[in-house]
Amino acid sequence: MNQKGITNILGLGIVLAIVILGFSLGYVYLKPEEKTNSNVNIKINTNTTTNTNSASLVPVDTVAEAHTNFGLNILKELYNSDKTENIFISPTSIALALSMVYNGSDGETKTEIAEALEVSGISLEELNQQSQSLITQYSNIDPKVEIAIANSIWTREGFNPKSSFINLLENWYLAQVKALDFDKEEAVDEINEWVKNNTQEKIESIVDYPISSDVIMYLINATYFKGTWTNEFDPEDNKERIFTNGDSSQEDHIMMYRHDNFSYLENDDFQAISLTYGENERLSMYVFLPKGELELFMAKLNSENWNNWLTNFQSEKGTIYLPKLKLEYEKSLNEYLKALGMNSAFKESADFSEIAPNIFISDVKHKTFVDVNEEGTEAAAVTSVETELTSVGNPEETFYMEVNKPYFFVIRDNDNGENLFTGIINNPEI
Repeated sequence: MNQKGITNILGLGIVLAIVILGFSLGYVYLKPEEKTNSNVNIKINTNTTTNTNSASLVPVDTVAEAHTNFGLNILKELYNSDKTENIFISPTSIALALSMVYNGSDGETKTEIAEALEVSGISLEELNQQSQSLITQYSNIDPKVEIAIANSIWTREGFNPKSSFINLLENWYLAQVKALDFDKEEAVDEINEWVKNNTQEKIESIVDYPISSDVIMYLINATYFKGTWTNEFDPEDNKERIFTNGDSSQEDHIMMYRHDNFSYLENDDFQAISLTYGENERLSMYVFLPKGELELFMAKLNSENWNNWLTNFQSEKGTIYLPKLKLEYEKSLNEYLKALGMNSAFKESADFSEIAPNIFISDVKHKTFVDVNEEGTEAAAVTSVETELTSVGNPEETFYMEVNKPYFFVIRDNDNGENLFTGIINNPEI
């Protein structure tokens, strides 16, 4: 098993099922004198399946577009910082995490988060309505696809965040809420058990014991997706073929093979293919294989080109060789969010007064998992927001596509345009 920094390429993938998981987590701190004024005792809300709002009828196109643009922006920032590592992120996870925090911000902090999230032209009410619709719309979407999104808020006993903030997240984000004694190890166990249950055990923990005495709240978003390819790969057709890694080294790698009709796009810069999941083919993995260097492709990857490319896919018969893949990825996102203009949130002058006074974001961590194999794809993501106190082709085919060097891919909802996961693979060794 190879490991590059905090990026791990693990053993081979499960029989192809898609699980897309997103987690968001936030920590909040209070001044010592403010802690003595807190006497809230928040009880768990176990109803996460319905809400009195009619947001389920609200189209999510605007928020999905914002999430896509934000995801492409931060992916490029991550790529530019290291062009040889694997990168795998969940725009949905990160965006929903920051959307919850955004509801507690004000002033310059609120403006900068909106700009980074690409939601400046969306009212807060519309953002929350569409976020709830995104959370609730995936029930029973396909016999072979399961998607579930859950949110929770865990507060330190005695801490009293603004009730308007808590009610808003309960109402629009269907968040479960519970107060715990953070000084006890049982509190950590309970939070991690929620995480484990809502990620189908792909992420077993997010909180470590002991919890710092300054931490008073966690906001966690879990997004789970599991599905099978519409047409599965046959393991008997797997072949070992050479993959040229991002550092130009070459290794034999297990490639999955299919010859079929696909939604396909080719131009002077790349080959691209859409591999669908489930019976209704609403979800797809889009794989983009640059003809030249990945860096040249990444320079052209933006929201305008992305939307143009999607409209030009056509049904063609051909062959695909796709690497089996299993990896983990972890990264602190602070510097990359700052590069997108989200600066004041990380300063002691940050304005999160709609949550509680005198707090700022100290760290935004993102951890993901993906497994691509013959039956489908499984993926998980955790986003932690921590806040502190101020101080070449076959002639019989239309195309031949062998993904044998660094590539870009997206797992996308073709109905609403939501890019649930996106990544760059420089070395798929498992």
